[in-house]
Parts: sequence; structure tokens; C-alpha cells
Amino acid sequence: MNYKALVLAFIVLPLGLGQAVYGQNVSYKEGIKLTAERIGDRVSAKDIVAVVEFRAATDRFSDRVIDDLIDGLIALDVRVVDRQNLEAVRAEQEYQYSGYVDDESAVSLGHELGASAIILGSGENMADYYRFNFRMLSVETGEILARFSVNVRYDPAMRRLLDERAAHSSGIGTTHFMIGGRLGAGFEINTADEDMVGSGYSPKEKSNTAFNAALYGAYRFNDVWSVQAELNLMLNNGMEISGHGYTVKIDYPTLDIPVLVRWNFIQSPVTAGLLLGPYISLPAGKLNLSVGDRGSALDTKGYTLGIALGFALGYKLGPGSLAADVRYINDFGSLSVREDFGEGMQDANICIRRSINITVGYEFSL
Repeated sequence: MNYKALVLAFIVLPLGLGQAVYGQNVSYKEGIKLTAERIGDRVSAKDIVAVVEFRAATDRFSDRVIDDLIDGLIALDVRVVDRQNLEAVRAEQEYQYSGYVDDESAVSLGHELGASAIILGSGENMADYYRFNFRMLSVETGEILARFSVNVRYDPAMRRLLDERAAHSSGIGTTHFMIGGRLGAGFEINTADEDMVGSGYSPKEKSNTAFNAALYGAYRFNDVWSVQAELNLMLNNGMEISGHGYTVKIDYPTLDIPVLVRWNFIQSPVTAGLLLGPYISLPAGKLNLSVGDRGSALDTKGYTLGIALGFALGYKLGPGSLAADVRYINDFGSLSVREDFGEGMQDANICIRRSINITVGYEFSL
């Protein structure tokens, strides 16, 4: 048996475990618990631990993390230096609150407190989550006993703890804004306007399949509510109308601008939410009209308002998230064209557009 290799394994494996990063995003409470357990695994019953520092955007959040971590260690029967004693020694040794404690000063502080090990930590904004980084140092030797991190998700409780009004200036927790893009198709179920087909009969109607390209941005009030503004380019809107021995085909592009309220009823690890809001639809080019073998390109006029209702999904992947959107849109009115339909030049409405749009894309938090 290779005893050297076996001894080396017993030395290296604990160090490797001490440097593990919890890749799954957890709640703040779970993050504190995991950190306390990791520290507890590295100390004996006779050791005394001092939580010296946690660097964060606000003193309020730093103090909360230290207090909660001390409580978590005590719950595991780890002997911990009382924070009042820590602050008293810091004041006596004239450690500056405005600066960060370096390793040498922290070890010296640990000696004064009679601690066996000291804990130094910091918080880091990772856009979609907040990372706790910790180091555990031996007071006797000054060496790093363990290094570990925990990823904490930005749930409502975490955002309240960060106190975002104070944190905005330092960039911690500023994940209010999101941008993204999607591509897909619109499966239309349109109805021809009377101006296009006349009255007194029911023609055969076949709606087009449109192409949908969307750019959008959102402002998130919290993990549940957000408002989302979009630019949706819809190509090949329209329909085919048959009757009275002829077939009319129309297709036209629009730029739809919705402003939607989003309610996320699932936040992690998959996001899911409902979308609802109004939009304005504007002409984005000419209307192509063909009757039999004759065709022309006509100027599209006016605008129409509508309502959109949808269901959105997201899945964390890389620096952002995959996004999918299934949406129903309904125009309240019609765009129009100027054309001679046998009664001289006149403005004629086209159709009432209804569509089920399915798009997929990618989005980033800023």
C-alpha cells in the first residue's frame, strides 16, 4: 500500500472541500447555515472562533451577516468570541472602521481575543445572485485553513437586507434592469374588414403566419413585479381572402410597441410569469396586395391599439437566461390603405389582426 499517497489524500481532500463553491443559488438563511456548517466542520470542541469582518456595500448588511453567522455557529455549539468583546478590542487597538482589516492585523486581533481561528468575509455582486466569500485563518500560524463561497439568490428577503437605496451607489444588488431579444412566429387568426370584402357575403379567409423579432427592456421592482417595454417587428401580417371567383392576398409589416406588467409567480431556479398590457401597432412598410395575377404595393396608414396577454418562462444559462414567451395579441382596430376598390380613391381598413405569438431568445440583467 502506498502510505504516502494515502496520507496526502487525507491532507488534500479536506483542503479541497474547504475551498468548495456552492454553485446552486440558495436563500440568505440557507447561505448563513451552510457557511456556519463549513466552519463547524473545520474546528474542534476546544477551538474559539472570531468572526472579524465581512466586507459589503453597507455597514447595515455587514453587521447583519456577522451577527447571523455568529448565531449560526453558536447553534452548532461552536465557541465564538462575543461581538462586544471584538469591538472593544478593535477600539483599544485603534483598528479603523473606514478601512479593511488585513490578514496580519486580523491575526493580531485574534491573539488579543484568545481565538484559535478568525473568519474574514466579503460580499460580491454577480448580477443575478450575491456571492459570500469567506476565509478561515489560523491565529497560531496565520495560514489559511479554508476558503469557501456561497451563492445567495436575490429574493425579496435578500433585497431588503441589502437596503438597495444605500447600495445603489456601489453597484451592489442593482439588478433592477434587464434587456433581451427574442425571435419567433405569429400564428394569426385575422378577420377581414368590410372595406376589403364588401358586405352581404362571407368569404373564405386564411390568415398568414407572421415572423416576429422583439427587443425589450424591463425594470424590476422586485422578484415578483416588473414592467416591460418592447419593440416587436411583425413581418407578413395579413391574410388570403377568396370569394366571388377571385382571391385577394395581403401582407404588411408592423412595429408593435407594448408596455406590459409582469407578475412572476415562480422565481427560482426557473422563472415563470404572466404578462398583460396595451400596445400600439404602427405601419413599418408598404402593404403588398394581389388580386389574381395582378399586384401592387400600397402605403399603409394610421395606427391601431391592442391588448396583449402572455406567459413567459426563463431558465438561467451562462451570464443571462434563456427566455420563452407565448402571447395572444388582439387589435382593437385596423390599419388602412389608400386605394381604388371600384368606387374611386378612398381609405380602406385592412383587417382586425389577432395572433398567437411564440418566441424564444436570451436576456441579461444589468
